[in-house]
Amino acid sequence: MIGDHHVELRRSGGVVELFVSDATRRPVRPRAAYLSTVAGGRVGVAISGDRLMTPAPSDEFEIEIQLQNGTTLRWSGVPSE
Repeated sequence: MIGDHHVELRRSGGVVELFVSDATRRPVRPRAAYLSTVAGGRVGVAISGDRLMTPAPSDEFEIEIQLQNGTTLRWSGVPSE
């Protein structure tokens, strides 16, 4: 949970998929999303409906998700297999 939102992260086959939902688990469509890594760089994350997709990072990362209502969600993590 990030505030009143739930973010599910799935990693498979070198791709990370993220799904955002509200507190009652209704899907939320993001306006924009970005992935930043410690190694450098910030890249846009592809949005397909309510699914976000990006190549799996190889080092520590932060995901920034901007929602339609102006809310920004941030989540940091370390890659796992």
